[in-house]
Amino acid sequence: PLRDQDEWNFSADAEKISIKISKSQLENQWVAWTKNQLKKEAMRNGLLLQDLLNLESNEEQTLDNLSCSQIIDLLNGEIDASLGPTELTALIIRSYKEFFSISQEDFDKNSFWISNVISYINTNSTVDFFEKNPESAAIALDLHERYFQQGFSLNIKEEVSLISYLETLKMEKTLFNEFWSPLTIVLFTRLKRRIEFAKPKPEEIIDNLLFIKNMTGEKSAQLLTFMVGVLLGSNKVHSIERIIQPQKFSVALNIDIKVDQ
Repeated sequence: PLRDQDEWNFSADAEKISIKISKSQLENQWVAWTKNQLKKEAMRNGLLLQDLLNLESNEEQTLDNLSCSQIIDLLNGEIDASLGPTELTALIIRSYKEFFSISQEDFDKNSFWISNVISYINTNSTVDFFEKNPESAAIALDLHERYFQQGFSLNIKEEVSLISYLETLKMEKTLFNEFWSPLTIVLFTRLKRRIEFAKPKPEEIIDNLLFIKNMTGEKSAQLLTFMVGVLLGSNKVHSIERIIQPQKFSVALNIDIKVDQ
């Protein structure tokens, strides 16, 4: 058989005619080939989405001290044991489900900008954020209450108190860097969740990634865009390509119509 698990399909017939079924000869090679092809496809998707948003895009790029290949492995759940807790991208991908679950009640509310970041900090800190920073915690609770009544939106650029507060959280130096700002944490969480369990429109993906590019800079946008491209898959990335580069898919028809007089 091609795979060992398929042996039972043939075992009864083989026994009738006294034939012994050997172990599969090609399974390991087939699994390795398939895995490699899927990884190449994921790489193309991530790089294409970066290119579409005019971000640096090449297979040899290093994002938050990780290669593109390592990031794909992390997103696929293939954890590299050599990546320690100081590697923020590895830390965030590993702990994503935990800090999302704490803040999921706010998922479709503007208060998610606060609760998701605080949950991320608490999940990956040895000391409770509220105990360590009582004054900051009081501000967070006030902002959470204020924005809990509003639907989630990217239109927060003018919300000075919210943006300023999120900027102060960067003082947690071990949990944020030039690739991972509080805003990036929130949109990574939302996009990953929506890609997994909803069908976000291409326009939503584009708006989110342009928001990060404008608000946090190239490096943060470069990393998030690559990961989103990997998570989306080929069909959805090409849907985005059709919106951003419609001329690439247009067909010019030059037809001369002659009318008999």
